[in-house]
Amino acid sequence: MIFPIFYAKSDYYRVPNNLPYIAENTASKTFRDVLLNYYALISLAFATISFYVGVVVYQRKPYDKLHRIFFVDAFFIAMSLFVEFLYRSAESMEVAFIWTKIGSFSPMPVALLLHFAIEYASPPLQRQRRILLLVLGYVTTFVFICLYFFTNLMWEELVLMDWGWTQAYKSEGLPTILVFIWVAFMVYTTLYLFGCTYKNSKNSHQKQQAKYLFFASLIPFIGGTVLNYILPLFTRFIPPLFNFSYIMSMIIIAYAILRYDLFMLRTTEIAEHLLSKMSEAVLLVDPSENVENLNQAFVNLTGFGKQQILGQSIAGLFQRETTNDKGQETAEIISILKPTVIQNLELNLRTNSGSTRPVIISKSPLEDRKGRLQGFLYLITDVASRQQAENNMQVHKTLEIADDLNADLLNWASHEIKTPLVPILGLSELFYNAKKEGKDLNTIFNEADFQALWRSATRLEDIVKNFLDAGLIQKHGLKLTPVSTDISGLLKESLDVMERYASEKRIRVNLPTISIRAEVDESKLRQCLINLLSNAIKYSPPNSEVAVMLDRKTANQIPGFEIQIIDHGYGFTPQELNHVFEPFMRVHTQQEEKKYVPGVGLGLYICKYILSLHGGQITLNSEGQGKGTTILVW
Repeated sequence: MIFPIFYAKSDYYRVPNNLPYIAENTASKTFRDVLLNYYALISLAFATISFYVGVVVYQRKPYDKLHRIFFVDAFFIAMSLFVEFLYRSAESMEVAFIWTKIGSFSPMPVALLLHFAIEYASPPLQRQRRILLLVLGYVTTFVFICLYFFTNLMWEELVLMDWGWTQAYKSEGLPTILVFIWVAFMVYTTLYLFGCTYKNSKNSHQKQQAKYLFFASLIPFIGGTVLNYILPLFTRFIPPLFNFSYIMSMIIIAYAILRYDLFMLRTTEIAEHLLSKMSEAVLLVDPSENVENLNQAFVNLTGFGKQQILGQSIAGLFQRETTNDKGQETAEIISILKPTVIQNLELNLRTNSGSTRPVIISKSPLEDRKGRLQGFLYLITDVASRQQAENNMQVHKTLEIADDLNADLLNWASHEIKTPLVPILGLSELFYNAKKEGKDLNTIFNEADFQALWRSATRLEDIVKNFLDAGLIQKHGLKLTPVSTDISGLLKESLDVMERYASEKRIRVNLPTISIRAEVDESKLRQCLINLLSNAIKYSPPNSEVAVMLDRKTANQIPGFEIQIIDHGYGFTPQELNHVFEPFMRVHTQQEEKKYVPGVGLGLYICKYILSLHGGQITLNSEGQGKGTTILVW
């Protein structure tokens, strides 16, 4: 029985000799009497309920101190009730006496409830007050347990009542007064702490919690007074039911836990929830650098179980370098981790397999509201995982750029290919129908029609060739077949190809008269010159002039040549000049807004690559928008 049974008068448990169904003090009970002792079975049922409630609360958050204290409190109550079941149903007074001595720990739940209130208090108690209250609570409880177990100063002798064996608490004497003072102190302190938490907390959930705890803590003491003091004034034959009132208190607290998620919204719980969701490995250590908590990411990183790490020194988890002197290594790690704040420290983290992983450590102090150090938080980043994440981000970014380029490429390619195909298909269809109908083709088609057909076919050939060359450059690269070539003649041939385009815009192209020969890939250099001349003509306004200059140049004692192409077209901004040689790069011009200018943005990209294969270079200069462009090739 739990101690507050002392409220009852000692003569309340005296055995009336004139009642035939109540035996003498030394009488024994039959096995049938034991089975029919419903009061003892009720004690057993309530013991089961108390233990079950404690297990449910503990499983909600096994590593929370409040949950552990609650579980231990429920366990001691369950044991007290189980012992009560055993001595009530004992077959003899000797057996009942042994069980009552075993049940001397019955004051422990009161001390545990006070401990619970101390840990729950908000704002937290100062360290000195906290330790003082815990010492007073547990030391005095231990003293009374010893008095119960080793002396008979507290109890009357056992008597056999209708509900089984019962031991009455003495109602007089110094021990009784001391117990009364102790009970008053424990009850008042517990209720005061819960009441202060309810009053001071700014968290509505914690206020609700404190309210339930306050009233739940009142129930055993109010119940003990009513059941053991008031009810005996009206009837003499009821069993001591104080333990049942304690069970009611436990059930109310358990209901609050299950219904209102009691203890689940405390700051520590929120922190644990956030830690469990973090992808980075996290360790929480006490001021002595021993691990108090860790998240699942750390378990996944090291392979250790959570119980293997809890309580270990933080220094034992890391390794600086391979050494046979483990003590020296541990001392070095302790010295390295000594600062209260650490940023981006590189160490090796031990794993369960015996290997190590390179990690980056950051450390920060954890303080309470008054600035007192409570521990440290270690954030541990796996170097390999971070590098992989960065690589994945870079790959993802590259793929996004490639997707954008592919989308732009498809749009440009479809437009560019469609532009020359339209006149080719249209004129081909007219030619086919005229031929089919036997008409004279000379009367239907003139030279301009065939020139348009030739220009469209040439344009389509250039587009396809540029795409093929760009693909080869990206995949395998181009190969040169150098031969001795007349550069001035090659310039003239390239201009002949572009002459029709230049004449349409009435653009004059001035060619040099100098003759220079060089070892080049004639086909690829012609393609490069056509691209450059095409850009100069396309982006130049009508009735303008494009100047082409050729001169000899020696680089690194190797004779060569220099070509300069100057136009008066749109030009480039400084920002555009930085990207002009990138593939699919096109400049949006005012001219394009008025009239479409064909191109896919591969010409300069291919030119630069072809010239680099020849050991040459290409530069592009412009004074700004509308001021033309100068291209220098050598």
